[in-house]
Amino acid sequence: MDVIKTLPYASKALALAIICGTLLNTLGLASFLQLVPNNAIANFHIWSFVTYFMVEKGFLQTVSSLITIVMVGRLVEPLWGSTEFSLYLGCAVLSGGIMVWILCYVLFQSTGEAIFLMDHISGFQAGVGALLVAAKLVGGDQDVGGLQTKWFASIYFLVCTVLLVAVTSYSGFLGMTGAYVGWLYLRFWQVEGENTGEGLTSNAFAFHSFFPEPIQQPAQVVGTIVFNLAAMCKLVKRRASEPPDGLYSSSVEQTSLGTNPVIAARRRQQAQQEIEARLAQVGKEHTDGMDSLLDDVEGGIERQRSI
Repeated sequence: MDVIKTLPYASKALALAIICGTLLNTLGLASFLQLVPNNAIANFHIWSFVTYFMVEKGFLQTVSSLITIVMVGRLVEPLWGSTEFSLYLGCAVLSGGIMVWILCYVLFQSTGEAIFLMDHISGFQAGVGALLVAAKLVGGDQDVGGLQTKWFASIYFLVCTVLLVAVTSYSGFLGMTGAYVGWLYLRFWQVEGENTGEGLTSNAFAFHSFFPEPIQQPAQVVGTIVFNLAAMCKLVKRRASEPPDGLYSSSVEQTSLGTNPVIAARRRQQAQQEIEARLAQVGKEHTDGMDSLLDDVEGGIERQRSI
């Protein structure tokens, strides 16, 4: 509990919510928090599209979720602020709830089995996926237990894919959705990305960067096609400075500002904005000074003429 007390505000609230929800589930009192596809719309339990994340069904899931919150939240929330951090996780959790609800109805329509509409779905897997994507952004090449932080999200996505294909696991589907929505949010929509409201443009966070080097080139092609289709449908906005193949250039970035090119790009952008602001201020002061000098000269000429 001492570890949770030292967490930033939003991370602490998130951890406590999962602990409370899991305890309620142990007592059999958490059904109103879980997402039941049939009840979500028919009985207007719309809050369950978000509250399902509070209820973990097993000890291993609870521990893994809390560890992820403690490790990543302590690092990311101070950088982004509690509001942005909460908005990011909220988008991932809500998207996971909506997508798993759609999946259940698709399974019901294709099989005719009403059991898919009565399943009790819960867990913080969507949030874990989003947090690991944030860890890739902030941690970059940092080693944790002999593994670089940037690969945690990729490994998690692979495990969730195997669970979904092998046993039709809702947890796996939630994890995949959370990771992908987290990347979309940071790539295209994060307001604080580069103070532009258009997300992160660094190649170190491109779609193909989530794959091992041998298959990055095919992943880059797939990512470019998907991006161009999304841009045509106005789902994302193509930036004027982008190359023809969208956001998926395979060039390698080198930086002396740190091991993480994404953070280095953000620092360069902030430094450039500060320089431009200072130059604009100096230019304004210079212009004001010239105007004052011209006024003094003109006043002196007028006085001489009057004499």
